[in-house]
Amino acid sequence: MKIAFIIPTYNRAGKIGQCVDSIIEFSHAQDVDIEIIVCNNQSTDGTDELLKEYSKNHRNFSFYVRKDFEKSGHESLLKLFEEIPNKYNWYWVMGDDDYIKIENPSLFNKILSIPGIDYIHASTPQKKYSDDLLLGPGIELSKKYGLIGLYGFISSQIISASALDEIQKLLANYKLDRTYCFSHALLLHQVLQSRGGIIVSEGWVRNINDTPSDGSGDPWLETARFFRQAHNHGVLNLPMESGFLMSEGKFLWRNFICWMILYSFKTKTPIDESRKKLIVDTIQLCSDADLATSETLLFNIICEELRYLHNIKSQDEKIKNSIIGNLTNIYNHLNKSIL
Repeated sequence: MKIAFIIPTYNRAGKIGQCVDSIIEFSHAQDVDIEIIVCNNQSTDGTDELLKEYSKNHRNFSFYVRKDFEKSGHESLLKLFEEIPNKYNWYWVMGDDDYIKIENPSLFNKILSIPGIDYIHASTPQKKYSDDLLLGPGIELSKKYGLIGLYGFISSQIISASALDEIQKLLANYKLDRTYCFSHALLLHQVLQSRGGIIVSEGWVRNINDTPSDGSGDPWLETARFFRQAHNHGVLNLPMESGFLMSEGKFLWRNFICWMILYSFKTKTPIDESRKKLIVDTIQLCSDADLATSETLLFNIICEELRYLHNIKSQDEKIKNSIIGNLTNIYNHLNKSIL
């Protein structure tokens, strides 16, 4: 049994060492043959020098520097999928700021010995389950956990040689935006929906920081844009009962609204019309007619409160605090409903 670990990295000199060390420790504990392949996206922080040291000290470690700078780690990952030789039994994708932690080695061996499995999810999405294994075809797992919940965490993805072969064929004619942070999720969904898969209840990977997002950046707008693009290409296997839109799409608007409240507070600006349109469009796309009407109405109310809040005169502190309290209550309610 040979496992290739593929790691895209950029400026992670302070973290990638723990990632690589955990893989080496894992290989000794499990007595498996491994190859560690790192793609360095022109790092400037000493990552290159660190990788050279690993290459000197470990015969099964290799790395190369990307000739052309990629705009995102996910774009680098898709490039790795294209370029990696298909000569291993399994391909385990690792984020450069994650590490392996397997508490039950016998479970790992048991899973890899199950016939007909092309995909293993190494970290249970959403919540912990008592089952040791959750077996099912990829399409059923996608319906249960959602596209982002299932495929979103890069380091959870363990893919068979057969599945990688199909991924490489699909990438030859891949039309969607490769820089988007969940582009790999749609790709994996397309390839794995008809294949056998497993979710591991105990979780085999951890993040080095393990801290929640602070709401910075603009991820949910990018999600709306990308999934509308995917929808237009027919990638989501309409009707909407499958994949991402079945288990998460109907409540995707809640993620948008929660993020927009944070964004509006953080930037001290109301939600502009372009953001508002993307969110309303996504609500319409991802919901049935009755739900779309009610949730669009709620979102419009929130937008108006945010607009009023940011236009209010400084002396009207009582009204201002009342609106902030209302929005905080809405945020807390919606945030609980998506967990």
